[in-house]
Amino acid sequence: RARQVADLKRLICGPYPVITILGEGGLGKTALAVKVAYDVLDDKGCSFDAVVWVSSKTSQLTANDVVRIRGAITDSLDLIRDVAGQLSGQSVADPIREVLDYLEQFRILLIIDNLETVLDERIRGFLSDLPKGSKVLITSRIGLGAFEYPFRLTPLTDGEAVQLVRALAKGRGLEQLVRIPNAAVSEYC
Repeated sequence: RARQVADLKRLICGPYPVITILGEGGLGKTALAVKVAYDVLDDKGCSFDAVVWVSSKTSQLTANDVVRIRGAITDSLDLIRDVAGQLSGQSVADPIREVLDYLEQFRILLIIDNLETVLDERIRGFLSDLPKGSKVLITSRIGLGAFEYPFRLTPLTDGEAVQLVRALAKGRGLEQLVRIPNAAVSEYC
């Protein structure tokens, strides 16, 4: 996804205060956000004082089942409390005001993963008050409408999927999977 990484990084360093990576579940929205976050940290031309990550993911896919995550963030206020706690290091009386104050005083890239699980009017209000200079990158299956620049993520092409499987197989020492023809790997994908 080199092209998507470059495009998303350009958007984050550009004029848009809120960017949402939109797409179906399992497309790699979170993985793309993580990659871009690390690239932004390393880019001298796109400087932020901090990058803050918060996830409202409530379940995890395991080898046997879908499991609820203990202590998962379940509403927008919990999400903003988590961000406030990361920024201030303590519990605060008004987490929304606390986060907005930090976003105003410092250039912060706030990444909110899996926003669709806590999307409500409080989040929309928070984003409408976002101070200039800081940015919010969101991953979600659902868009926010007028508050965002939507970045639609599409499935990997067959060639990209084969390349990913080969890289993973090689990294994990799965020699049988490394040696089979591309057409067979493509069928698996």
